[in-house]
Amino acid sequence: MAAERSTYIRRALFALVGLVVVVVLASLVSSLRPDNTFRLRMYTDTLAGGIGEGTGVVVNGAEIGTVRTITPTRTGEFVVDLAMDPDRLKTPGIISTTTRLTYAPKNLFGIAAVVLDSVPGGEPIASGGDFHPDTPADATLTSMLRQLSDMQNKAFDPYVGDLLNKADRASMAFMPVLDILGRLTGALVETEQIPVEVTLPKISGLVQGLPAGVDNLMTSLNGLMAWPAARNGGQDFLDRLTKGVNLATEVSVPLTGQLLGPKALGQLMPLMPQLLPVLETVLKSFPDARKNGLQIRQLIYNLNRALPIVGGRPVLKVDVVLRGMPGPVSGLTGGVR
Repeated sequence: MAAERSTYIRRALFALVGLVVVVVLASLVSSLRPDNTFRLRMYTDTLAGGIGEGTGVVVNGAEIGTVRTITPTRTGEFVVDLAMDPDRLKTPGIISTTTRLTYAPKNLFGIAAVVLDSVPGGEPIASGGDFHPDTPADATLTSMLRQLSDMQNKAFDPYVGDLLNKADRASMAFMPVLDILGRLTGALVETEQIPVEVTLPKISGLVQGLPAGVDNLMTSLNGLMAWPAARNGGQDFLDRLTKGVNLATEVSVPLTGQLLGPKALGQLMPLMPQLLPVLETVLKSFPDARKNGLQIRQLIYNLNRALPIVGGRPVLKVDVVLRGMPGPVSGLTGGVR
């Protein structure tokens, strides 16, 4: 530390000059050294998501290289420069004109890779040659997520939301009926003179019989919905509807009046203002019944296509490509690719 300042400056200059000389010599030696890497220029018109510089190259299930550069051309194609280990390509015909190209995950984490699979019958391609594969299949995780998003947007959202909206409007139409039932229950509670130990078993029996009654009601409704005349419309349906209304007014109503008597009918008259909105809502829904049925049938058709029945259960069709992952393939197929 006792040297002069000029001495340290000269030492620093000598060190910098020596470092520059070493770097230049190393670059010259590296450029003059023969490159044994197997290079391949691949021409393709599509690139999958996640494919870029540094992406792995998998040949027949083994990762042996990387993507060096990707250059777009004026014709819309991409020139993908592949660098691979020549020691893994010594067998003739591994890379040929019939080699199949696929974009697929190389591991269980969904990392995309350029997957090449040998197909017999092609002309071998030497290092530095050009490779023009067929249009590759995109089996990457990005493609699968995009297909699921398309199914959600095109199959579920446009129809399920509309169906739920119709179900909401239909359920709201029954609110006046529920209101009437609530008022009747309140009136019965206020005027009840029978002990609870007598009425409770009867109410319990009524509640126990509700499931069977609902099943019978749903069976009748299903039969009504399956009536072909209502779906086809036309004069035949109008004639049958007229006969049904006439039967209800000429037979059912008089018999009900005889059964209840004038006094009971008079007690039911306050319920008429509550029943009229329900009847009006039912009548308003008839003009759109055919349209609603067609929309529901189309929705069921779309759902059946997206979720086919396999083994008695609905199954979502998803194509999973495990090419390039020999471990899961061997475990799932027993060693058969």
